[in-house]
Amino acid sequence: MTINTQIKTALRNVVLKGLAEFPNVPVIFAYQSGSEPPATYCTVHLLRVEQQGRKMVSALADTQRHTSFDAAYEVQAQFSFFGSNSGDAAYSLSQRLSNSPFLLEELSKNKLGYMRKTQVRNNPQRRETQWIESFNFDVHFSYVVSTKELVDTVAQVTIRDNFSSQQTSIPSDPLP
Repeated sequence: MTINTQIKTALRNVVLKGLAEFPNVPVIFAYQSGSEPPATYCTVHLLRVEQQGRKMVSALADTQRHTSFDAAYEVQAQFSFFGSNSGDAAYSLSQRLSNSPFLLEELSKNKLGYMRKTQVRNNPQRRETQWIESFNFDVHFSYVVSTKELVDTVAQVTIRDNFSSQQTSIPSDPLP
């Protein structure tokens, strides 16, 4: 699974948990070219994913000969709400993101760390025949991506002494 997919899945899980008070509000990702839902809905727009600092590499391989490295990212996402209940849903999620112990636990389960957010902005949208309510806010999260890679192993090393013509193998019996 790619970093982009991992982050989107994590964001969706968190938003669904944060909108538990609004179970009928669908959560969709921005720019999916679908038709606009008729009732209140939330869009998630992944604005930026930027690596912070350097990677952390494990010096040891696991039993399957994998080593791992971790990289920390700062993720910026915009949550936009449209429809008649958009203000209530936006303010509810905004308030829960930084205060609810249940939502903070959900963030942790999804490898997201809450960093900071903007204020909720009122952003009415013009449609063909009317204006609809719209609210949005941006949130910055930390996210750590762990990646495993197979380590090439050496089964046996042979040392040959050119003067005495002795040969030593380490280990004496090759690994399977």
